This record gives sequence, C-alpha cells and structure tokens, in this order.
Amino acid sequence: MSVSSSGSAAYSGTLEGSNAQRGLWSSRLAFILAATGSAVGLGNIWKFPYVTGEKGKTIFDLLDFFTANILLPLGGLLVALMAGWVMSKPAMEKELALSPGTFNLWFVTVRFITPIAVGVVFIYNLM
Repeated sequence: MSVSSSGSAAYSGTLEGSNAQRGLWSSRLAFILAATGSAVGLGNIWKFPYVTGEKGKTIFDLLDFFTANILLPLGGLLVALMAGWVMSKPAMEKELALSPGTFNLWFVTVRFITPIAVGVVFIYNLM
C-alpha cells in the first residue's frame, strides 16, 4: 500500500510481511465452518429477545440470575479462601481480637467448613 501525493492510500496489489497470509482461509471447510458459526451466532442474538419476551423474561432476569447465583457465591468462596488460607493467623488474631477458643472455632469454620458450604450452594444453584 502506498500513499499518493493527495494523501489517499492506494493498494499496490501485493501484501508484504506478516500481512501476506491475511484474509486467506486454510481450506474451504474452515471458511464454511466460520460462516456457519457466524450465522448461528447472529441467529442467537436475534432470537434471544423473542424467546425471552415470549417466556416473560428479560435481560435483567438473566443479569439477576447471573449475579445472585454465580457472582455472589463465587465472591463468598473467594473471601473465605482468602481469609482462611492466604492471611496469616497472627494477623487475623490481632484483627479480630477474639478469645483463643472462639478464634480457633472461627478459624476452622472459615478455613474448612465455609468453602465447602459455599461450593455446595454454588453447585446447587447451577443445577
């Protein structure tokens, strides 16, 4: 590609360097599969509002499901893992200022029981 004196770009007819293979398909099958995938994707995008409206659902229902059933349990699991496995025990003892027996109960709960419980809720909500 070259730029003329008027400032417009003109295609020279040959591709140089890394652009030499640009725009070429490895086979006819690859092109057909890509075109089919694109058509199916566009069909799903166009069909989604129709299906959700027919069933009385909206995109906000999908967002509500996603946040309530995926993001919140995942966030709780990450907080439990962070507090139970990443933070140092002396730092937690100092921050919480609990009696030794209460702290040990809290520590075992956060380290072992909470991740299992949140994982069970997470998996149950996905079914």
